[in-house]
Amino acid sequence: MCRFYDGTENNVFENELKAAEVDKSHLPPPECMKEEYKLSPKKVIQLKNAYTAFGYERFWVEEQMKGVDDKERVNEYIVYGNRDFDVDDGTPISLKALLWNRYYHWGGFMSDQDSFRIWYRTYYSSEPTNREKRAAKRRPKLVAKCKYYHGEENNPWDYPCSSGFNHWRKTYWNLEKQWVDELCLSYNSPYANHNLLNKWNVSSYFKKKGEALSLINHILAYHNHVAECGGDELDANTAIGGYDNLYTKLIPLGSGVERYFNYYKGEDRNPWTGLNCKMFELFWEWEHMIQERCESEGSDWIITMAKTMLPHVNTEWLRDEAIPIEFKALCLFIDSLAEKWFPYDNKLDIDEQYLQGISSNA
Repeated sequence: MCRFYDGTENNVFENELKAAEVDKSHLPPPECMKEEYKLSPKKVIQLKNAYTAFGYERFWVEEQMKGVDDKERVNEYIVYGNRDFDVDDGTPISLKALLWNRYYHWGGFMSDQDSFRIWYRTYYSSEPTNREKRAAKRRPKLVAKCKYYHGEENNPWDYPCSSGFNHWRKTYWNLEKQWVDELCLSYNSPYANHNLLNKWNVSSYFKKKGEALSLINHILAYHNHVAECGGDELDANTAIGGYDNLYTKLIPLGSGVERYFNYYKGEDRNPWTGLNCKMFELFWEWEHMIQERCESEGSDWIITMAKTMLPHVNTEWLRDEAIPIEFKALCLFIDSLAEKWFPYDNKLDIDEQYLQGISSNA
């Protein structure tokens, strides 16, 4: 919970300041008594506040470990109107109260509570907590285990659309981000358990695939929740089936138009051939054709086509600016192929079947 004290006696901020101090021991008073550093004034102020905070945090940690009663200090802090001051910034109120107490002990007027708040935000809470620093180090390794979440701030599939597979990709992104966020903060999080995998005796299956067991447990817990809402529950076979046929089936192929493919996943051969899924087989061929052209010509052609067509379409959701242009381009091109290949069929039915995708039929 601290920001400067790291559990050791080595105050690195004080050491850095002393190392940068200009030696004036050979000068007579008062020149020898004047502080001077080989650092900018801003850096000097920052280090002085940091090494001071280091000492107070160490004192607070020792108090907490000894069970010292600090209610009187906290109550005084609250009486002066600070109960709701930055309550969600990761610093316990008892630590804030100690910093506040020391701030006014060494200077400042109690009638001016804003001066402490300005100091706190400028020189103290601007530094991440140790937990936040640890989380930042853990995050890249955890993100690398994910298939949908890649560290983005916003969910790339969180937009209005009639697509069935979009729901699952959006859900998986949210679930993976939730898992990363929780484990960044603590490996003792409830999200770190494998209870369902152990219950179904499938841990070895996912371990052989190199998966993070707690992540798969979290993903399949959601699948199980969906099943329970329908009066059912997963077992070993359906859990593995959900992983093989849905979670891994919808992994984005890339970051352009291909991100939104629902059928072609980079295979050399059409996996739908011979499975009595003629439309899925055809959709795979269409996406494969788009991918080959994008690889040879780039993706500008399909984006340009979409921008040319969009002003003339009547489909309301295609006009929504929140929907990525790459997804619109893919849908418009598929629509044009459906019109060409099936001139006498109901094109809307084909479009809807394409948009619903394998996820709604898995």
